[in-house]
Amino acid sequence: MSRNQNVKRVHDRARQARERLTPIAARVKPLAGKAGQVAKHQSRRARAWAAPQVKRTGQVLQDNVAPKVSALMSSAAERIDPDQPRRGRWPRAAGATARTAATRAGAALRRRLSRAPAVSPGQHDAPQASERSNGPAGTDAGTDAADGTDAGTDAGTDASATLRAS
Repeated sequence: MSRNQNVKRVHDRARQARERLTPIAARVKPLAGKAGQVAKHQSRRARAWAAPQVKRTGQVLQDNVAPKVSALMSSAAERIDPDQPRRGRWPRAAGATARTAATRAGAALRRRLSRAPAVSPGQHDAPQASERSNGPAGTDAGTDAADGTDAGTDAGTDASATLRAS
């Protein structure tokens, strides 16, 4: 067969197919238009049914599941978070030392004031030579051995007189 004969045969078959399909297409065309309308209607019905379902599911998730997930995430965050670094102990020790020093200073002042002789305003503030006596090894006899303060010095006498007068 020649090439021209093959082309002619293909054209004949295409023409025959068109003649057979034209009446069928005329019948299907209106149905296809209606199919589009039906599909649009069905999709609206499906969406109308699904919308309340999705809304209800969202509400259930929000009310029941979300708090549980939130609590789970919060507890996980607490487990992940590293502990706060421990502060050194030196601030506590410094505070305790300062407190102890203040307490001891107050106790020493109270002892000094309770043991110092009362000085009247007319008396001379300087101690007499007879009041001072040097003890053994060059120590002052007026020194209080318990707290290391000197009860017979001018400063001690002046402080006690000032405090008692007020």
